[in-house]
Amino acid sequence: FILEITEQKSHENIHRFKEIIESYQEAGFKIALGNFGGNNCGFEYLKHLPIDLVKFDIEFTKKIDDAKYQKLLLHYVKLIQTLHIQSMVKFVDKEVHFKKMKEIKPDFIQGFCISKPKNLEQIVGDIL
Repeated sequence: FILEITEQKSHENIHRFKEIIESYQEAGFKIALGNFGGNNCGFEYLKHLPIDLVKFDIEFTKKIDDAKYQKLLLHYVKLIQTLHIQSMVKFVDKEVHFKKMKEIKPDFIQGFCISKPKNLEQIVGDIL
């Protein structure tokens, strides 16, 4: 299971928050930082918390045709991967965007270009 942290403002007691996250990780959960690069970027969390996965804000997918967004995303992905944190780009629904995302090389790409949403029976059927 992956627990996703989304923020409106940084957590006040970061050391206690870290302890709580580590206890969840000890129980087998992974911790994801959601909406990274949005209004509340999450750099404080990257500096202090044991994050397993960064999910980029949808704005990066929507504006991937903009050279500035492409460069930011590329360098954020590289930075995050050097910290041994996995990266995910979400809401990729166009083939042209899928190709650009593959060039950027996040660890995971999510969206309708990969698969439409499925119910549990469909997923189990795909596995068998």
